[in-house]
Amino acid sequence: MQRLPSLPGEIVDAIIDECHADPHTLVSCSLVSKQWFASSRYHLFSTIELSSKDSEAFSRLLESPLCTITPYLNEISFHVQDDAPWILDLLSKGFYFGTVMTLNIFCYGVDLKNPLRDTISFHFSSITYLRVFAATMACRSLAPDVHFICSFPRLENVLLYGHHQSGFHIDSAVRLPPNIRALKLDLPSPALDGVMQWLLAHEKLPIVSSLHIFRVQAEHCAALEQYTQACQNTLEDLMILLHKRSAEEEVNFDLRPNTNLNSIFLSANGPDAIHAAGAVLSSLSSPYLRDVILRVPYVHLRQEGWGGLDAMLASRMQSVACTVVTDDSRNYGPELRKRLPTLSASGALQVVAQSRSKVAAYYLNEVYSRFKVSA
Repeated sequence: MQRLPSLPGEIVDAIIDECHADPHTLVSCSLVSKQWFASSRYHLFSTIELSSKDSEAFSRLLESPLCTITPYLNEISFHVQDDAPWILDLLSKGFYFGTVMTLNIFCYGVDLKNPLRDTISFHFSSITYLRVFAATMACRSLAPDVHFICSFPRLENVLLYGHHQSGFHIDSAVRLPPNIRALKLDLPSPALDGVMQWLLAHEKLPIVSSLHIFRVQAEHCAALEQYTQACQNTLEDLMILLHKRSAEEEVNFDLRPNTNLNSIFLSANGPDAIHAAGAVLSSLSSPYLRDVILRVPYVHLRQEGWGGLDAMLASRMQSVACTVVTDDSRNYGPELRKRLPTLSASGALQVVAQSRSKVAAYYLNEVYSRFKVSA
């Protein structure tokens, strides 16, 4: 049998890296040789999805004396649809999870009880990224979820999604972990306001370099604006999905203090949304600004304010890449360009559909594509 020629490790790694999202191909790669097997394991076992259906099989795998995957575990997802005794059982067996850096918790119509929260935070104390998806329309309380997040001492990145309807007052003694650099919040506006008020109440204000806000109503912008401005020397990446309920609602969101901002993703929805977007973008003053991404639904083509938005963007964004993201309902790129003629003529405008936009995927998919029911 002819021996397969050996390839340099860099080439093997590059090939396997390209197959990261294709587990079937990765399995095939792992069977090529010992060299390919070692490189494939990192991708095959770096992300583990667990539910009540498969936790026992995963436990048996870890208990095997031949198991060597533990060093490759990087991200674990718990899909919780009950009281989750299976998580307690898994964590009671003394398995080592110190290599896990990212933990995702999906709660489908249930809440985590305190003993389970405590056990999870104890066994995953080394994680740096926590995502909590609280998918329940019941009267979910915000404060316990914030307390849970703060029980992980080494966190650097946090994503919290939920439909919290109570518990907006968070104990001021609870403090965000000191190394937090990125906050991603998809919460009802009153809950978001509660988080912002709590952050502002810190004796030493926790400042971030990346802030993604997936929904905020115009009437609840004050505390968010205050916190954003407090991050003036550190904030580099900002996303805001703004909702207006009436044309009379004023949007006062001043970004002039944020002089280190590199990129902004803005989506304004509701009556007079184009004027609102223009008001926010006109306050940008960062000399480091490179990217402005504006998401515009088709229905907003009929709104007023396009002339002012075009003139402002064309005059203030000479060295900035401006991308307008359309929804996928129809192709209206040419109509958008007609509404932004000066910016379009300058060559600084790019129009792209949301489903084909890598930049839109970067901002939106962490919530919208990750929230899936475990098979």
